[in-house]
Amino acid sequence: MLALVGLLGLGAFVVTSLVIGLRLVRLAATTRQLPEASMGISLLASSCIGTGALVLTQVIPDISVSASYWLIQFANAFSHIGYIALLVFVWRVFRPGEAWANALFALCLAGLLVGYVGEAVHLEVGAPAGRNAWLFLTLGARTLAYAWGSVESFRYYGLLRRRIALGLGEPQIANRFLMWGIATSAGLTIWFIGIALTALGPSNLAALESTFLLVAICGFVFAIALWLAFMPPRWYRARLAGDSGANS
Repeated sequence: MLALVGLLGLGAFVVTSLVIGLRLVRLAATTRQLPEASMGISLLASSCIGTGALVLTQVIPDISVSASYWLIQFANAFSHIGYIALLVFVWRVFRPGEAWANALFALCLAGLLVGYVGEAVHLEVGAPAGRNAWLFLTLGARTLAYAWGSVESFRYYGLLRRRIALGLGEPQIANRFLMWGIATSAGLTIWFIGIALTALGPSNLAALESTFLLVAICGFVFAIALWLAFMPPRWYRARLAGDSGANS
């Protein structure tokens, strides 16, 4: 039952990433702007294709050893494309031109690239993905990238809230940063779970089963927050506008 709940949460994660990702890529084709393109690519490549392919390795009945191997390789390749795209988004949108941000970007990028190549070479046909330095390297790099995005989003939300109090800000834009911060925090929690399970090893089935519900919750939180950030319904926009009017 918990496994089914976890799959539903991941399903919400994948479907929402597909819809929002396609919308952002389509918008980027019109605007020719990097933020829309990088965020759209990130959602499509890692959150949709990469996650979806990994889920397939678990739900396809009697999947062959060879098919599982290539599906994992396919998922890892697209996932890392998405991680790098998200890293580019955070770097260029929040901290363009700052020396420490350039260094952090280079560190995360190196970790993702080296970790991915090491994982791809290390993975053997028929052998489960095991604990190794390459896996920990890429997990650490993607976790750092998502944490950076979360911190910057909440920081911008705080800055914009102060501007709104002075009558200089737009509530919908501030709320967009808040929702994206929540979404990335949900993704960050999933990576922390991945690090913990990797450290514990595949033999700890009790720990594995106990995380299904938490993964499901994170998947639903990610889906809802991402939807409200990029495709807020009319009633939600009206509520934000009403709250702004009441506070002015």
